[in-house]
Amino acid sequence: MRCCWHGKNICWKSDINYRIPISKKKKKKKKKKKKRERERENWNNFIHMPTLLQIRDTREMVNRNPKKLKSASDYFKGDKSVVLAAVRKNGKMLKYATSELKEDKDVVKAAVTNSGYALRYASLILRGNKEVVLIAVDQNGDELLYASDELKGDIEVVMVAVHQRGDALWCACEELKNNKEVVLAAVNQTGTALYSASAALKGDKEVVLAAVNKYGPALQFASRELQDDKKVVLAAVINYGPALVYASTELKGDKELVLATVDVYGHMLKYASKALKG
Repeated sequence: MRCCWHGKNICWKSDINYRIPISKKKKKKKKKKKKRERERENWNNFIHMPTLLQIRDTREMVNRNPKKLKSASDYFKGDKSVVLAAVRKNGKMLKYATSELKEDKDVVKAAVTNSGYALRYASLILRGNKEVVLIAVDQNGDELLYASDELKGDIEVVMVAVHQRGDALWCACEELKNNKEVVLAAVNQTGTALYSASAALKGDKEVVLAAVNKYGPALQFASRELQDDKKVVLAAVINYGPALVYASTELKGDKELVLATVDVYGHMLKYASKALKG
Protein backbone atom coordinates (compact mmCIF):
# COMPACT_ATOMS: atom_id res chain seq x y z
CA MET A 1 0.00 0.00 0.00
CA ARG A 2 1.36 3.46 -0.89
CA CYS A 3 0.95 6.73 0.98
CA CYS A 4 -1.19 9.26 -0.89
CA TRP A 5 1.10 12.15 0.18
CA HIS A 6 4.62 10.73 -0.07
CA GLY A 7 4.24 7.85 -2.47
CA LYS A 8 6.17 5.57 -0.08
CA ASN A 9 5.47 2.17 1.43
CA ILE A 10 3.57 2.24 4.71
CA CYS A 11 2.73 -0.27 7.44
CA TRP A 12 0.31 -0.39 10.33
CA LYS A 13 1.41 -0.33 13.97
CA SER A 14 -0.94 -2.11 16.32
CA ASP A 15 -0.32 0.18 19.28
CA ILE A 16 -1.06 3.50 17.46
CA ASN A 17 -3.93 4.62 15.29
CA TYR A 18 -2.08 6.33 12.45
CA ARG A 19 0.10 5.28 9.53
CA ILE A 20 3.94 5.46 9.60
CA PRO A 21 5.73 5.48 6.24
CA ILE A 22 8.70 3.08 6.03
CA SER A 23 10.85 3.39 2.95
CA LYS A 24 12.56 0.49 1.22
CA LYS A 25 15.85 2.37 1.55
CA LYS A 26 15.69 2.28 5.34
CA LYS A 27 15.03 -1.47 5.28
CA LYS A 28 18.03 -2.00 3.02
CA LYS A 29 20.21 0.15 5.27
CA LYS A 30 19.25 -1.91 8.33
CA LYS A 31 20.09 -5.16 6.52
CA LYS A 32 23.46 -3.81 5.40
CA LYS A 33 24.23 -2.58 8.92
CA LYS A 34 23.49 -6.02 10.42
CA LYS A 35 25.62 -7.66 7.75
CA ARG A 36 28.55 -5.33 8.48
CA GLU A 37 28.21 -6.06 12.23
CA ARG A 38 28.31 -9.81 11.60
CA GLU A 39 31.36 -9.44 9.36
CA ARG A 40 33.11 -7.27 11.96
CA GLU A 41 32.37 -9.83 14.70
CA ASN A 42 33.71 -12.69 12.54
CA TRP A 43 36.83 -10.68 11.76
CA ASN A 44 37.43 -9.87 15.44
CA ASN A 45 37.10 -13.54 16.33
CA PHE A 46 39.57 -14.40 13.58
CA ILE A 47 42.23 -11.85 14.49
CA HIS A 48 42.01 -12.80 18.20
CA MET A 49 42.76 -16.45 17.49
CA PRO A 50 46.25 -16.98 18.93
CA THR A 51 49.06 -17.98 16.63
CA LEU A 52 51.31 -20.99 17.24
CA LEU A 53 53.96 -18.55 18.45
CA GLN A 54 51.56 -17.01 20.97
CA ILE A 55 50.55 -20.47 22.22
CA ARG A 56 54.21 -21.41 22.69
CA ASP A 57 55.02 -18.15 24.47
CA THR A 58 51.99 -18.46 26.76
CA ARG A 59 52.93 -22.04 27.63
CA GLU A 60 56.45 -20.94 28.55
CA MET A 61 55.12 -17.97 30.57
CA VAL A 62 52.71 -20.19 32.53
CA ASN A 63 55.49 -22.71 33.03
CA ARG A 64 57.60 -19.99 34.65
CA ASN A 65 54.73 -18.54 36.66
CA PRO A 66 51.66 -20.85 36.93
CA LYS A 67 49.57 -18.04 38.46
CA LYS A 68 49.51 -16.35 35.05
CA LEU A 69 46.84 -18.86 34.06
CA LYS A 70 44.40 -16.90 36.22
CA SER A 71 44.61 -13.85 33.92
CA ALA A 72 44.95 -15.79 30.65
CA SER A 73 42.18 -15.71 28.06
CA ASP A 74 39.50 -18.41 27.97
CA TYR A 75 41.24 -19.90 24.94
CA PHE A 76 44.36 -20.71 26.96
CA LYS A 77 42.35 -21.87 30.00
CA GLY A 78 40.93 -24.50 27.67
CA ASP A 79 44.27 -25.43 26.11
CA LYS A 80 45.42 -28.74 27.61
CA SER A 81 49.14 -28.13 27.09
CA VAL A 82 48.98 -24.71 28.76
CA VAL A 83 46.90 -25.92 31.72
CA LEU A 84 49.14 -28.98 32.19
CA ALA A 85 52.18 -26.68 32.34
CA ALA A 86 50.46 -24.66 35.07
CA VAL A 87 49.10 -27.47 37.27
CA ARG A 88 52.37 -29.40 37.18
CA LYS A 89 53.96 -26.45 38.96
CA ASN A 90 50.93 -25.39 41.04
CA GLY A 91 48.06 -27.86 41.31
CA LYS A 92 45.70 -25.22 42.68
CA MET A 93 45.63 -23.55 39.24
CA LEU A 94 43.17 -26.28 38.22
CA LYS A 95 40.60 -23.85 39.60
CA TYR A 96 40.99 -21.65 36.50
CA ALA A 97 40.83 -24.40 33.88
CA THR A 98 37.70 -24.89 31.79
CA SER A 99 35.08 -27.40 32.94
CA GLU A 100 36.15 -29.73 30.09
CA LEU A 101 39.72 -29.90 31.42
CA LYS A 102 38.47 -30.41 34.99
CA GLU A 103 37.03 -33.65 33.62
CA ASP A 104 40.32 -34.63 31.96
CA LYS A 105 42.02 -37.35 34.01
CA ASP A 106 45.55 -36.45 32.85
CA VAL A 107 45.12 -32.82 33.88
CA VAL A 108 43.51 -33.62 37.25
CA LYS A 109 46.11 -36.30 38.08
CA ALA A 110 48.91 -33.83 37.36
CA ALA A 111 47.18 -31.25 39.59
CA VAL A 112 46.58 -33.51 42.62
CA THR A 113 50.07 -34.98 42.31
CA ASN A 114 51.42 -31.49 42.85
CA SER A 115 48.82 -30.51 45.47
CA GLY A 116 46.11 -32.71 46.95
CA TYR A 117 44.20 -29.46 47.55
CA ALA A 118 43.33 -29.44 43.82
CA LEU A 119 40.83 -32.30 44.23
CA ARG A 120 38.12 -29.82 45.23
CA TYR A 121 38.30 -28.28 41.73
CA ALA A 122 38.01 -31.59 39.86
CA SER A 123 34.74 -32.70 38.27
CA LEU A 124 32.33 -34.82 40.30
CA ILE A 125 33.17 -37.80 38.10
CA LEU A 126 36.89 -37.65 38.92
CA ARG A 127 36.19 -37.10 42.63
CA GLY A 128 34.78 -40.58 42.45
CA ASN A 129 37.87 -41.99 40.72
CA LYS A 130 39.83 -44.05 43.28
CA GLU A 131 43.20 -43.56 41.59
CA VAL A 132 42.84 -39.77 41.56
CA VAL A 133 41.49 -39.56 45.12
CA LEU A 134 44.26 -41.81 46.52
CA ILE A 135 46.88 -39.46 45.06
CA ALA A 136 45.07 -36.45 46.54
CA VAL A 137 44.55 -37.75 50.09
CA ASP A 138 48.14 -39.01 50.20
CA GLN A 139 49.15 -35.37 49.69
CA ASN A 140 46.45 -33.87 51.93
CA GLY A 141 44.24 -36.13 54.04
CA ASP A 142 41.61 -33.42 54.53
CA GLU A 143 40.73 -33.63 50.82
CA LEU A 144 38.79 -36.78 51.72
CA LEU A 145 35.96 -34.29 52.28
CA TYR A 146 35.70 -33.76 48.50
CA ALA A 147 35.76 -37.44 47.56
CA SER A 148 32.55 -39.19 46.55
CA ASP A 149 30.41 -40.81 49.25
CA GLU A 150 31.41 -44.21 47.90
CA LEU A 151 35.13 -43.50 48.43
CA LYS A 152 34.49 -42.08 51.92
CA GLY A 153 33.43 -45.59 52.75
CA ASP A 154 36.46 -47.24 51.09
CA ILE A 155 38.82 -48.45 53.84
CA GLU A 156 41.93 -48.19 51.64
CA VAL A 157 41.23 -44.54 50.78
CA VAL A 158 40.33 -43.61 54.36
CA MET A 159 43.43 -45.32 55.79
CA VAL A 160 45.68 -43.37 53.43
CA ALA A 161 43.90 -40.15 54.44
CA VAL A 162 44.11 -40.67 58.24
CA HIS A 163 47.75 -41.75 58.02
CA GLN A 164 48.46 -38.39 56.38
CA ARG A 165 46.16 -36.41 58.69
CA GLY A 166 44.34 -38.08 61.56
CA ASP A 167 41.58 -35.48 61.76
CA ALA A 168 40.44 -36.57 58.27
CA LEU A 169 38.55 -39.28 60.17
CA TRP A 170 35.59 -36.91 60.48
CA CYS A 171 35.10 -37.12 56.69
CA ALA A 172 34.83 -40.92 56.70
CA CYS A 173 31.53 -42.77 56.71
CA GLU A 174 29.97 -43.75 60.06
CA GLU A 175 30.87 -47.40 59.57
CA LEU A 176 34.60 -46.62 59.37
CA LYS A 177 34.41 -44.30 62.38
CA ASN A 178 33.50 -47.44 64.27
CA ASN A 179 36.37 -49.45 62.75
CA LYS A 180 39.07 -49.92 65.41
CA GLU A 181 41.90 -50.30 62.89
CA VAL A 182 40.99 -47.03 61.15
CA VAL A 183 40.46 -45.08 64.39
CA LEU A 184 43.74 -46.33 65.91
CA ALA A 185 45.58 -45.19 62.77
CA ALA A 186 43.90 -41.79 63.08
CA VAL A 187 44.60 -41.18 66.81
CA ASN A 188 48.19 -42.38 66.42
CA GLN A 189 48.64 -39.59 63.87
CA THR A 190 46.59 -36.93 65.71
CA GLY A 191 45.15 -37.44 69.19
CA THR A 192 42.28 -35.04 68.50
CA ALA A 193 40.91 -37.54 65.95
CA LEU A 194 39.30 -39.26 68.94
CA TYR A 195 36.58 -36.60 68.67
CA SER A 196 35.32 -38.20 65.42
CA ALA A 197 35.40 -41.80 66.66
CA SER A 198 32.18 -43.65 67.45
CA ALA A 199 30.84 -43.67 71.00
CA ALA A 200 31.88 -47.31 71.34
CA LEU A 201 35.51 -46.57 70.48
CA LYS A 202 35.60 -43.52 72.75
CA GLY A 203 35.10 -46.09 75.47
CA ASP A 204 37.84 -48.43 74.17
CA LYS A 205 40.84 -48.21 76.52
CA GLU A 206 43.45 -49.08 73.85
CA VAL A 207 42.14 -46.40 71.49
CA VAL A 208 41.89 -43.71 74.20
CA LEU A 209 45.36 -44.48 75.56
CA ALA A 210 46.81 -44.10 72.06
CA ALA A 211 45.02 -40.75 71.73
CA VAL A 212 46.08 -39.25 75.10
CA ASN A 213 49.66 -40.45 74.64
CA LYS A 214 49.70 -38.40 71.45
CA TYR A 215 47.72 -35.43 72.81
CA GLY A 216 46.80 -35.29 76.51
CA PRO A 217 43.73 -33.01 76.19
CA ALA A 218 42.09 -35.67 73.98
CA LEU A 219 40.95 -37.04 77.35
CA GLN A 220 37.98 -34.68 77.03
CA PHE A 221 36.61 -36.86 74.19
CA ALA A 222 36.89 -40.13 76.12
CA SER A 223 33.90 -41.81 77.76
CA ARG A 224 33.09 -40.95 81.39
CA GLU A 225 34.29 -44.40 82.45
CA LEU A 226 37.76 -43.78 80.99
CA GLN A 227 37.93 -40.27 82.43
CA ASP A 228 37.67 -42.11 85.73
CA ASP A 229 40.40 -44.62 84.80
CA LYS A 230 43.65 -43.80 86.64
CA LYS A 231 45.93 -45.33 83.99
CA VAL A 232 44.31 -43.33 81.21
CA VAL A 233 44.27 -40.05 83.15
CA LEU A 234 47.89 -40.49 84.28
CA ALA A 235 48.97 -40.99 80.65
CA ALA A 236 47.07 -37.82 79.72
CA VAL A 237 48.58 -35.61 82.45
CA ILE A 238 52.09 -36.94 81.75
CA ASN A 239 51.65 -35.81 78.15
CA TYR A 240 50.03 -32.51 79.14
CA GLY A 241 49.45 -31.64 82.78
CA PRO A 242 46.40 -29.36 82.30
CA ALA A 243 44.52 -32.40 80.94
CA LEU A 244 43.76 -33.03 84.64
CA VAL A 245 40.79 -30.70 84.20
CA TYR A 246 39.04 -33.44 82.16
CA ALA A 247 39.51 -36.15 84.80
CA SER A 248 36.64 -37.34 86.98
CA THR A 249 35.99 -35.59 90.31
CA GLU A 250 37.29 -38.64 92.15
CA LEU A 251 40.65 -38.66 90.30
CA LYS A 252 41.10 -34.93 90.86
CA GLY A 253 41.50 -35.98 94.48
CA ASP A 254 44.17 -38.60 93.70
CA LYS A 255 47.45 -37.49 95.26
CA GLU A 256 49.70 -39.24 92.72
CA LEU A 257 47.92 -37.68 89.75
CA VAL A 258 47.80 -34.19 91.23
CA LEU A 259 51.49 -34.28 92.21
CA ALA A 260 52.45 -35.42 88.70
CA THR A 261 50.61 -32.38 87.36
CA VAL A 262 51.58 -29.60 89.80
CA ASP A 263 55.27 -30.53 89.66
CA VAL A 264 55.29 -29.08 86.15
CA TYR A 265 52.13 -26.94 86.13
CA GLY A 266 51.82 -25.41 89.59
CA HIS A 267 48.73 -23.41 88.71
CA MET A 268 46.82 -26.66 88.11
CA LEU A 269 46.51 -27.13 91.89
CA LYS A 270 43.27 -25.12 91.66
CA TYR A 271 41.65 -28.09 89.87
CA ALA A 272 42.55 -30.55 92.63
CA SER A 273 39.95 -31.61 95.19
CA LYS A 274 39.42 -29.50 98.32
CA ALA A 275 40.91 -32.28 100.46
CA LEU A 276 44.26 -32.08 98.62
CA LYS A 277 44.28 -28.29 98.61
CA GLY A 278 43.90 -28.38 102.39
